[in-house]
Amino acid sequence: MKGDGGAVGLTENPAALRRWMVSGPEMARLIGEFEVSTMKRKKTDFRHHEQTKHAQMTFGRYHIIN
Repeated sequence: MKGDGGAVGLTENPAALRRWMVSGPEMARLIGEFEVSTMKRKKTDFRHHEQTKHAQMTFGRYHIIN
């Protein structure tokens, strides 16, 4: 959650502090749900797309002189 003025802006503006206090727990809940949902994925492949078997085979087929 991005606010204008940082913590100083919150302490000097009662309305901004109230919004932050009300929305903070909800933002934390949403972020937590997102993190849990992304962890449920089976396997994440962090390789570059050119490191996959298919890309290597295609490269070999078209770029290596026989």
